[in-house]
Amino acid sequence: MTAARPRTARLRARAGRLVPRTLRARLIAGLLVLLVVTCAAVGFATTAALRHFLVDRLDQQLADTGGRYAASLEHADRGGATDTRAQTPGTFGARLLDGRATAAGVVDGDADDADRPNADDTVDLSAADQRALAALPVGGPARTVRLPALEGPYRMQAVAGRDGDVLVSGLPLHQVEDTVDRLTTLELTVFAVAVTAAGVAGALWVRWSLRPLERVAGTAERVSTLPLASGAVDLSVRVPDDDPATEVGRVGAAQI
Repeated sequence: MTAARPRTARLRARAGRLVPRTLRARLIAGLLVLLVVTCAAVGFATTAALRHFLVDRLDQQLADTGGRYAASLEHADRGGATDTRAQTPGTFGARLLDGRATAAGVVDGDADDADRPNADDTVDLSAADQRALAALPVGGPARTVRLPALEGPYRMQAVAGRDGDVLVSGLPLHQVEDTVDRLTTLELTVFAVAVTAAGVAGALWVRWSLRPLERVAGTAERVSTLPLASGAVDLSVRVPDDDPATEVGRVGAAQI
């Protein structure tokens, strides 16, 4: 107990040094804290809303056109061409049978995308990758999946094939991530400039607003130097403000 008390006292002393002691410093610190919290809330809300919108649009694109490529892989091993019409480069497709991938590829934007799967289009899926794809709900909503065989996260959706297999389609999330990152960088820059400008302007405004209070403090210091104990003191020192519309003015008007 005796050892804990000095430690607690030291912690309180350190905390006291961190807290602004003057009214001016506290007002400025409070203004900055409120502004930082507001900027953080606005930034989080806008970033989350933008990401949600972009992911929803990607899911819609996946539902509209993403299934054809995976379906064309169903019989690509028999010499059929893969269907890359209106497919975005980076589109992923895989065919699963009994939880194992029989074919997987990515549209890379080359001229040979429509040919039979070749080395630069084929994706080698590990056992862990295949388990992750098999865990997707067939006919369910798209989910974000990260596979070591692919670059970055993907939005993927699984649908039932015509031969008792499962067809998985996916679209990369890197454009969404890049857009959100650019917005975050822009917000940090704008908020940093706004907080700095508000701090400087707020400090000047608080300093100007507290000038009457500083005059009151100066008057009180001068009064404290008078020999009040003698009982015969001419209290000619007054607060230089008698405007009854202000707090300091009411103090000045109340002096006798």
